[in-house]
Amino acid sequence: MPTFRYKARDKYGALFMGTFETHGKEAVAGHLDSLGYIPVAIDEEKPGLSLAELLPQFERISSEDLIIFSRQLATLIGAGIPFMASFTALEEQTESPKLKKVINQVRRDVEGGSTFAEALAKHPNVFSTLYVSLVKAGETGGCSMKCSIDWHCWRSMTPRPAPESKQRRAIQKLWWWRSWSLSEC
Repeated sequence: MPTFRYKARDKYGALFMGTFETHGKEAVAGHLDSLGYIPVAIDEEKPGLSLAELLPQFERISSEDLIIFSRQLATLIGAGIPFMASFTALEEQTESPKLKKVINQVRRDVEGGSTFAEALAKHPNVFSTLYVSLVKAGETGGCSMKCSIDWHCWRSMTPRPAPESKQRRAIQKLWWWRSWSLSEC
């Protein structure tokens, strides 16, 4: 049943807006008239994307999720688990719905004959060119996937905490001194 958006005025001239689900504009007008409203405009709502359907498109995969994915993949492959089985396990374990979709697509691309690097390159918003290049270097060099996605490579890409500011260290020292001096009294 179609939904209609209406604007109507009451006997005092106040404007009311709303939606009503019925078979046609005449039914909406009849309903408004029975409520004592004068219809100003009645338009059928066109089906479109809702905000809930639109938001996941703009959701980003965090660097933390990507680092966890990379380390888990390297661990599984290093343990001798086949590549496709590793991908299936990661897809099941991943909490991020968007990363889960990407892993699924990459797995299907690899099953379809693409190399791992080619499958990753199809998702430039998720996997950086450095990431894809590391995988490609591992594939080309004949190195195992564990080599190309090893701890040493990802260690260089892991965000490190910012160094403590001098001001923060000074405040901490003052608090320590204050607590120490008060305990001496």
